[in-house]
Amino acid sequence: MKYITFYTDSHENMVNEYFLPSFNKYKLEEDSVYVIKGEQYGSNGTYFDKELYKIMGDKIKSINKFMSEKISNGEVFCYLDCDIVFLNNPTKLLKDMPDSVDLMAQNDTGSHGNTICGGFMFIRKTNDSIIFFNKIERETYGFIHDQECINHYKNEIKYSFFNHNKVFNIVNLTGAKPYNKSMGNILNGINKNDIYVFHANWIVGSEDKINFMKEMIINK
Repeated sequence: MKYITFYTDSHENMVNEYFLPSFNKYKLEEDSVYVIKGEQYGSNGTYFDKELYKIMGDKIKSINKFMSEKISNGEVFCYLDCDIVFLNNPTKLLKDMPDSVDLMAQNDTGSHGNTICGGFMFIRKTNDSIIFFNKIERETYGFIHDQECINHYKNEIKYSFFNHNKVFNIVNLTGAKPYNKSMGNILNGINKNDIYVFHANWIVGSEDKINFMKEMIINK
């Protein structure tokens, strides 16, 4: 399967030290990853940065360009943020994607809600998905970020969710609250064998994201 990620200067260390090494460790022979570097707006590209919407708009442009140039009709590809490490090969999750949907995404709120995460998505190239993501590209600049835009219009595409224990974030451990240091090491006791992908969203700040990414790949 073809994978694409998008990053800026503030996240270069994540890509080179954690994302790519873990991808290469678990990739299948037919897997490939396209790494797109975008322009840095603002100082650090964090969730609360007031210029994040510009970076996320460029991300959606990259997805649409990639889908147009690299993906055949009916083919499924994966977009994923760079604050991700692999603990297994996510291409194996293709079998979980219903034929009836054009988008399967991480559930950003796990068991606490019904929110598409724009940071890990299997996208099937169809007329409907092309129309949908072209609309997201046009409209994202009117929202805080692309994920808010995707969820605003999500009923315009057929979608489903990954099992949140396979595509994992910390939301079930924090009660759908962003991580802060007062919570301590909340990953103690996690069964890493069930996890294919760990996404360090809901963790604010590059340093803490990297610490969690390190913790997930230790002894794995």
